[in-house]
Amino acid sequence: MVKKLIDSMKRHYDKLVFVVILLSLMGSLIYLAVRVGMIQSDQRKFDEQIAGMRPAHETVDRVVSVPYEQALELIRQPRPLGFQAWSNALFVPEARVMCVDCRRPIPYNYDECPFCFTKQPLEPKDEPDYDGDSDGLWDSWEIEHGLDPRDPRDAMLDADGDGFSNLAEFRGKTKPNDPKSYPPPEAELYLEKVDAQPFMLRFKSASKMPDKSLRFQLNLAQGQKTYFASLGQEIEGFVVAKYEPIIKEEKTGNMVRKRDVSILTLRRGDKEIPLVRNEDVPWNEHTAHFLFNLDGTRFAKKRDETFKIKDVEYQVISVDSKTEKVIIRRLHDGWEMEVGKYPDAPADGAGGTTDQGGVPAIEGEQAK
Repeated sequence: MVKKLIDSMKRHYDKLVFVVILLSLMGSLIYLAVRVGMIQSDQRKFDEQIAGMRPAHETVDRVVSVPYEQALELIRQPRPLGFQAWSNALFVPEARVMCVDCRRPIPYNYDECPFCFTKQPLEPKDEPDYDGDSDGLWDSWEIEHGLDPRDPRDAMLDADGDGFSNLAEFRGKTKPNDPKSYPPPEAELYLEKVDAQPFMLRFKSASKMPDKSLRFQLNLAQGQKTYFASLGQEIEGFVVAKYEPIIKEEKTGNMVRKRDVSILTLRRGDKEIPLVRNEDVPWNEHTAHFLFNLDGTRFAKKRDETFKIKDVEYQVISVDSKTEKVIIRRLHDGWEMEVGKYPDAPADGAGGTTDQGGVPAIEGEQAK
């Protein structure tokens, strides 16, 4: 009987497979129809729920849209920007200045900025040192020498082609429109930054030599190099000045331990640096990074180091990392001056800076 059944299935195998596939398809269609019906039912319930929702605070006042509509109106009808706009029949660009708040260009005679609505200060023409465009040049000086007191870009221009900017001519008290009148080289010397480097030498040991003299071992940081020197010798620009042997007793419980805290003093110029054996020195050395704007030369110097620009020799007297002020001395006449930061680019709307903002203050008559 079983054999007959197996033989019958073999003869009708393809028909059985077709029937199974047909039943599977019919089952899938039925399942999809049921799911569609459920989704439609859920959608109807959701729509009814949304339609029945009510605000929790029905008495809230209507939002006032007047400020928004006014802002849209300003956007639709903006005032002309920059120097590209023309506002008169003669096609002459109107004079513009920077807003004291948002720094956008606005017409020269506007009392209020049309962008941020900030009141503009009146120009104190009676003040000889007034700088309306904040480029480091007094308005009275710019007018006297044919420059534009409303354009901060002219501070870094060279009106007479002698290689010195108008700002350098102003600081040097020379004539910006006379190529034979130009300031000394330091007028184009600027400070870019001040770096602080940790002290690199570390006192390791003191050894007594056969002739009873002392030999001191000093290492550069991270063991890069080892020096052996006696008193009076020079290492990395420092003279080994004096040595003070000190043994300190430290008590831990019932035990007393002796520790060598001897001090080796290094000297450079009038500055002394005490080195405690096997301890790092909490002292930073500062390096000033200069820019000679006349030819773009950049160089770095530390205190007491000298440098030469345009055949004039200078020495760094002091470097202050907190205020980023550097004092240099002109060696041929002893003239000392402060080298300030390079003025801000006028493209950001701020123009240069005044003496309070970092323009090098060079006093006295410097004209050649």
